[in-house]
Amino acid sequence: MAETLIEEHEGHRRSVIRTAAIYTPGGVIATGLFLLAFVSLISGNLGAIFASVIMGLIAYAVDYEALSAIRDLRAEPVTTEGQVQRIWSKGRIAFFGRVHYLMVGRRVFEVTRVAAMQLDDGDRVRIEHWPHTNRVVSVHRAVAGGQTSSAAL
Repeated sequence: MAETLIEEHEGHRRSVIRTAAIYTPGGVIATGLFLLAFVSLISGNLGAIFASVIMGLIAYAVDYEALSAIRDLRAEPVTTEGQVQRIWSKGRIAFFGRVHYLMVGRRVFEVTRVAAMQLDDGDRVRIEHWPHTNRVVSVHRAVAGGQTSSAAL
């Protein structure tokens, strides 16, 4: 089987470093504020329950992203092969642009608009990505034997 390159990101490593640099300080601050609210709750201030719950949720989300990016800094890109199970898109926050997603196996990847338009459900793909953040390095479509796809022309 031949492969057709659909999408490739040159600055993928820089993107992982940037994600770690942005989320790590935010995670430290959010965790610190959660601990402050939690200590206040434990010391008898029942009004701190709201701050503890809200800051706990925020800290969990930001810490998860930060730890995923930090783990990717010590890892190497991996390859996932399989059939596209689902392709969908959503509006970004405040409706500024759209995000396109691709599901292969049990993994979800964020891809460009061009890749989302060129792939269909059931297409066989090989995606090189970072293992913890699923940041895409490249997307290839498997093409049977001597066939050429319209994307390759």
